[in-house]
Amino acid sequence: MNQSNTDVETILEVFSVTTWADGLSLEERKKFAGYLKFQVYPQGETILKEGTREAFMCIIIVGRVNILKDDDYNKKKTLSSLGKGKSFGEMSLLDGEPRSATVVASEITTVLRLTKESLLQLIKDDPALGAKLLLKLGKTLSQRLRLMDGKILAML
Repeated sequence: MNQSNTDVETILEVFSVTTWADGLSLEERKKFAGYLKFQVYPQGETILKEGTREAFMCIIIVGRVNILKDDDYNKKKTLSSLGKGKSFGEMSLLDGEPRSATVVASEITTVLRLTKESLLQLIKDDPALGAKLLLKLGKTLSQRLRLMDGKILAML
């Protein structure tokens, strides 16, 4: 990738304390950091809008976001709130389908952003690391599905 060494080192430092870095060697973390970009969102800014097709995911470094979904009356309902170390946007990153929810920064929020183009380039450049990251994405989505299954069961 075309980032400066300082940018990659800074990204590596903040990425390394997230659960996304678990199971990756220092060399793999350094490599992955080169495919991530910092993005800062002011409080109240919409990061993702339900129905759009932007293909990227974010890992929260600082701040907090609310995940919102339109109900039958077009009123936004809060599904969850995510903070440091959590990620969002994985589904559209993988399948390219429209966003299933809106994400709004509930305070000033800094994220590491991974685009689909960057992920595909990483897979091309280092298939073994790409496979590890795809497994992490799958595990994250599986854990969320299990959590939702429990919530649905509790409502029945």
